[in-house]
Amino acid sequence: MEGEEKMRNIIISAAMSICLPYLQIWEWDGTGDMIAAAGVFFWIVLALLIATGGGHESKTRFHKV
Repeated sequence: MEGEEKMRNIIISAAMSICLPYLQIWEWDGTGDMIAAAGVFFWIVLALLIATGGGHESKTRFHKV
């Protein structure tokens, strides 16, 4: 994984993990639970981005004509 792609994946994971605990489907007991959940979400989203390639254009087989 290239450095630029790695940084991109980390930024996307951080942005999503900060937002996910605020969804209305969750019921948290306190701020500590929200912070812990954000950490878990960060690693899950990062793993999914790495596993799927993050949708990076350079990985496609087809070239634009």
